[in-house]
Amino acid sequence: MATYSEIREATLARTEATREFREDLARHPEPSWKEHRTTEKIEAELASIGLSPIRGSRGTGVIAEVGPKDGQVTVLSADIDALKLPDKRNVEYRSRNDGVHHGCGHDVTTAGLVGAAHVLKELDDRGELANRVRFVFRPAEESGTGAAVMIQEDNVLEHAVAAYGLHCWPTIRIGQYGVRQGPTQYSAHRVELDLNGPGGHTARPEESENPVEVGAHLIVGMLNGLRKLYANVPESERPVLSFGRFSAGTVMNVIPDHGEGLATLRSPTMKTYRAAPKELLKIADAVVLENGYTGAKVNLIDLLPPVINTAEPEVRAILGAVAGEANVVLFEGSPGGDDFAFFGTGVPAKDGRKAIPGVDMTHYTQLGIVPVGMPLVDSRRKLHTPTFDVDRRAPVLAAAQFAALGATPVRPRERVGERALLLAR
Repeated sequence: MATYSEIREATLARTEATREFREDLARHPEPSWKEHRTTEKIEAELASIGLSPIRGSRGTGVIAEVGPKDGQVTVLSADIDALKLPDKRNVEYRSRNDGVHHGCGHDVTTAGLVGAAHVLKELDDRGELANRVRFVFRPAEESGTGAAVMIQEDNVLEHAVAAYGLHCWPTIRIGQYGVRQGPTQYSAHRVELDLNGPGGHTARPEESENPVEVGAHLIVGMLNGLRKLYANVPESERPVLSFGRFSAGTVMNVIPDHGEGLATLRSPTMKTYRAAPKELLKIADAVVLENGYTGAKVNLIDLLPPVINTAEPEVRAILGAVAGEANVVLFEGSPGGDDFAFFGTGVPAKDGRKAIPGVDMTHYTQLGIVPVGMPLVDSRRKLHTPTFDVDRRAPVLAAAQFAALGATPVRPRERVGERALLLAR
């Protein structure tokens, strides 16, 4: 195996090519499940170095492999989709697609994974790659669906023992990597309120079950009930319920016959992920029963489990060797979700397909993107904003991380049962 300094130098030698690849993606961003040009560009680049890329089953996304055909597999994964968001950056590589912008940095990590593929292919050609590496460029992360589809339909976890992902983080300095063991990002449930009544005149409210009133009671009751239930639990373990929409009626003197509300329920741990949805439904049922409502329904849809990192010690050691120990920092975690979670937790049985377990070792690293001399808290680097951008060296540093993790043989773990413990908490 090549040394980590050699791997770093090999990725740095491709700095300009990796940067150009990223900036081309930035000019031509595509939203979830419409990443056709992006997919074709990735395929062409991988094919140019002798790999045999396979397109994802839904028409976007790419899978390719390098290394010995037998034995265990390390999965390296990057997101490829962009956001439906205007690009308001004053840069040459700003989006040419109106209303679509790589405001989460997926262009950066995709370019990084392509750069790593170049380096790992060179190592394999020299017989210096000890394990098989699978590159998974997954679509539709922003819709929360791409990873589960690729796991179930494209078998990207077949024979895999480790899976590593990477995301840009707006409060970590360029050249640094954020790592964390255990719960790292929250799960997500969609909460739906469906409120129905006969409607009527606002002068005679006793004749109707007003969806506006019902919705108000339910929203306040669910928020307060969940807060009370978790009042004595550490904040880092509490679920977060937030309503983003409520709609009912059109005029002041007509009681509407329908109303609806939408919220997200986010949970930081597997324990809360399993418990909080059931608890929230019980709270909602109590509000409905107490008030005698008959036309109210509350529905929860499971979107994402939490991201649970199980391989932080290994990743910390590898990145420390690549970038220096001082440049591997503790990531504070995030209440946002990410479908990389499925690589660790697995995908439940669905639509006639069997359940697929997650892999033993997973880690979702956070890539530093803040230029030296710029404040760590900077509005121009907030995720999911029209001005989001990164230090232009970020893509090659993403490549260095992917290449180093892919080149490292996965060894049997001594911490038996730790993954099970992390996924139970």
